[in-house]
Amino acid sequence: MKKVIIALVATALLNSAIKTWAEQREVPQRLQVLLDSYESEKERALKPIEQKFEVALVDLKNQYTKSGRLQDAIAVSNLLTNRKEAKNPLSDTRWNWASGGELKLNGDGTAKHTLWKNYGFWETQDDGSIRLLSDEGGYIIEFSDDKNGAVTALRGGATTIRKIE
Repeated sequence: MKKVIIALVATALLNSAIKTWAEQREVPQRLQVLLDSYESEKERALKPIEQKFEVALVDLKNQYTKSGRLQDAIAVSNLLTNRKEAKNPLSDTRWNWASGGELKLNGDGTAKHTLWKNYGFWETQDDGSIRLLSDEGGYIIEFSDDKNGAVTALRGGATTIRKIE
C-alpha cells in the first residue's frame, strides 16, 4: 500500500514538474508552426462533424417524440443538454485585446495572442475567472458578462477584452 501511495505522489509531482517546465520554456518555431497548423486543421475538421451529430440528435429526439417514445426522447434531450454543458463556454472563443491584438482560447487549454511568438496556456478558476500564462507573462481575466472581461497582468498593468462574435 505504501508503494502505491509513493508511486501516486511521485507521478503527481512529475506531472506538475513537466507542466511547470513546459509553461516556462519557449516553444521552438517549428513546433509553433505545427501547433498553429494542428489547431486550424482540427477546428476545420471537427466543426462539420459536430454540427452533423447535433442535427442528427435533434432529429432523433423529434422522431421519438412523434412516435410517443417519450423516455427515449428524454434520454436524447439529456444528452444534448449534457453536451452543451460539458463544453466550456470560453473554449474556442476569440477576443479583441483592447491594448492591441486578438486572443484565442482553444478548447485544449492552449491560448494564442496575435502579438505573442508562442502559445500560452489557460484554465478556468473556481470563481469563473481565467488564469492565462504565456512567455509574455501571466494574466487574470475576470468577466463582467459573457462578452467583456478585465485583464490584470501579474507583473502590473491592465486592459480589457471583448468577445468577437
